[in-house]
Formats: sequence, C-alpha cells, structure tokens
Amino acid sequence: MGFEKQLSWRRCLALVLVGAWNAEAVSMGTFPYEFLHPANIFVTFMYYALQLLIIEDLYSRFKLSYRDLFLIGILFGLLEEGVLTLTFYIPVTEWLKPGYGRILGINTVWATFLTFFHATYTVTLTFLIIDRFFPRNRGPLLNRRAYALILSYLLVLYIGNPIHVAFTVMPSQLHFNFKPKIEAILIVAFLIVILMFTVASRIRKSSYRSYTTVSLPQQSINQRALISDACIILLMSAAWFLPYMHNYEGFPETIALL
Repeated sequence: MGFEKQLSWRRCLALVLVGAWNAEAVSMGTFPYEFLHPANIFVTFMYYALQLLIIEDLYSRFKLSYRDLFLIGILFGLLEEGVLTLTFYIPVTEWLKPGYGRILGINTVWATFLTFFHATYTVTLTFLIIDRFFPRNRGPLLNRRAYALILSYLLVLYIGNPIHVAFTVMPSQLHFNFKPKIEAILIVAFLIVILMFTVASRIRKSSYRSYTTVSLPQQSINQRALISDACIILLMSAAWFLPYMHNYEGFPETIALL
C-alpha cells in the first residue's frame, strides 16, 4: 500500500512538472529560471499544478480517454488565455500585424493557436508522456476537502490575475493598452460554457470503475523511451528558438534555456 501511494504521488509530481514545462518553457512563455521567482511559483506554476491535479483526478476516477483529455485541454486554454491572462483580446501580438484576424474584439488567430496549443501540449502530450512511465492511479486522487482548497486557490487566481492585468500590465505596455469588448467577453464565456457541458457529458458517459481489486503493476522506466521523450521535448523547444531570437533578439535567454 505504501508503494502504491508513493508511486501515485511520484506520478502527480512528474505530471505537474512536465505539464508546466510543456505549457511555458516549450512556448517560451516563461523561461526555466523565471519559475524560481516567487510570483511565478505561486501564480504560474501553481495554476498549472492545481488544474493538472484536477484533470488527473478526473482521468483516473472516470477512466477518461485521450480524446476526453483533449477536450478538457481546449477548456483549459479558453480559461487560461480568455479569463486568467486576457490574451485573447490583445489587439497587437508579437507575431501578428495590428488588426490581423481580429473579429468582434477577439484576436482569432492568436486565440485559436493558444487554445489548441494548451489542448495539445499542456494537457494531452503531458499525459501521453507520463503514462509511458507511471501506471494510471487506481481511483480518486482528491477528496472533497482537497477540491475545496484547490478550487479556492484557483478562484483567487481567476479573480486576482485579470484585475492585475487590467490595472497594472495594460496601462504600462502599449500593445496591452486596450479594453476588452463586451461582445468578445460574451463569446468567450459562451464557448467556455459549451465546453464545460461537453466535458461534463463525456465524464457522465464514462462509467466509474473501482480499482480496489486490481493489482497495481510495477512499471520499470524504459530508458530508451525516456531519452526519446526528452529529445522530442527539446526539439519542440528548439522549434521556437530561431523565431524567438529573430523577433526578440533573445540570445541570452535562449542559451539559458539550452
């Protein structure tokens, strides 16, 4: 029993570390050394960690498929970029010309890219990697008290961070100096509600199975698989190096990431 519990939390630790790396380091959103900043620990890292733990609980509790994870990942992207950071509404981005793809106050190109990025990299790819080395948890991971604490923390982030962005970041940066249009907010809210009902429907259809009588296999880590996964992640990171260096002249940060 002790081994099973230890293996379960090793999986969870690996899950949040790989997920945070895929979401921020691969996209060059946050560099590895920046995770050591207290604000990034309590906001950025904890945001990914807590939401991935919720997804892990649902994944184990209801035996969800990778298709289900991808749908949850889309919801993840809508919540993060449309609510937490407000990047969907930025009129100018580093990669696109002003006004390009902007419809009803939403930067549709940027919003589509980030939503599917999180669905693919932050959620689905993270679970694909972790499932190679750790068996799926046998049952529920979080109890009601854990859910109450996690959801309370996330609620503070979902309220506090948009306020911080609106009153601190936006006035200080030229391309952030804007006010989201009400129709844009309503569209994103509508998409979030639709995705929530879709995910809830798929979870409801997934039959809950008890694992109390199933033995937990002891999986040995395949070193070749570990090396191949590490190479894949590094190659994905490398795909961002040249455009980043070209646009930001970020050679020192690129070397630090390497």
